Amino acid sequence: MPDESTVLILPGLGSSGPDHWQSHWERRDPACQRVVQAEWDAPVRTDWVAGLDTAINAARLPVVLVGHSTGCALVAHWAVSARPPRYARVRGALLVAPSDPDSSFYPPEPQGFSPIPLVRLPFPTIVVGSTNDPYVSSARAREYAEAWGSRYVELKDAGHINVAAGFGQWPEGFSLLEELRNVPLPGTSLPPWLKSADALDAFMDAFRSGTFPIAWWTHGAHVAMAAAVLWDAPVQRALDEIRAAIRLYNESQGGQNTESSGYHETLTRLWIGVVAASLAALPTGTGRLEAARHVYRAFAHRSDFFRDWYDDDLLTSSGARRGWVPPSGERGSWFGAT
Repeated sequence: MPDESTVLILPGLGSSGPDHWQSHWERRDPACQRVVQAEWDAPVRTDWVAGLDTAINAARLPVVLVGHSTGCALVAHWAVSARPPRYARVRGALLVAPSDPDSSFYPPEPQGFSPIPLVRLPFPTIVVGSTNDPYVSSARAREYAEAWGSRYVELKDAGHINVAAGFGQWPEGFSLLEELRNVPLPGTSLPPWLKSADALDAFMDAFRSGTFPIAWWTHGAHVAMAAAVLWDAPVQRALDEIRAAIRLYNESQGGQNTESSGYHETLTRLWIGVVAASLAALPTGTGRLEAARHVYRAFAHRSDFFRDWYDDDLLTSSGARRGWVPPSGERGSWFGAT
């Protein structure tokens, strides 16, 4: 199992209201804790940096940082001022819709956030930007990601990735957080079918032919299989292939695909969405085997992932097994997009 982590939530100016995805995550996951600053509207950089440093020092577990807007600038300023023993406690940072304190349209009230550090940060980071963020250009967000050594994920027409832009619980973002907080312990072994490219090919052949050992058909095998198929095919074609293969495999093992057992349409589409989003965020040039390993490490232990957005009655209903049932109140995106 991966290490546990404390997730420190770092809002931007004005803090994040009750409907913001940061607030949703805090309510759903006790590991998510907001760093409460004394001044939200006219902050002084050194005060915010000190508040974050105090929170990291007080955390019992390794830390993952989740910044939004000016909260991203806070992470950059803290990272370049922290000593190695302190930043060594940070496993990674998810930096969403970073605002641009160096721009002419940045509010005048915050003090000391410009110039923003443009140096490689000493821990893994993922920057999520938007093509039409009013507080930072797409080019500037990419510049941040390149300078900080971050993976860059760009959302189309997502505004400032906040409530006004239609983001509530934002499960896609939570899946990126999971990648940062669930890095496996050193030495964690991979299953035999992820040891080499040939082993993965043999796994896929055995799965498609119904000869894959049932004892190996775990949740981790499901998500790794989805990664391998999605690596080779667009989402709709991958969905059709995975849908047919799971049904065939169930039947080859003596099972049935009915309204109460076997293939589950909603779960299949949800996990295809999560895996596709995870693959899209990988660096250019990542190979199929490493992509499958990446997805396995991030999600093999999270078979309960969607319990955060569905109650048991809905997720186990015949309607959800037979067809697509979306999470209530969620923005479209990969949920039900196919």
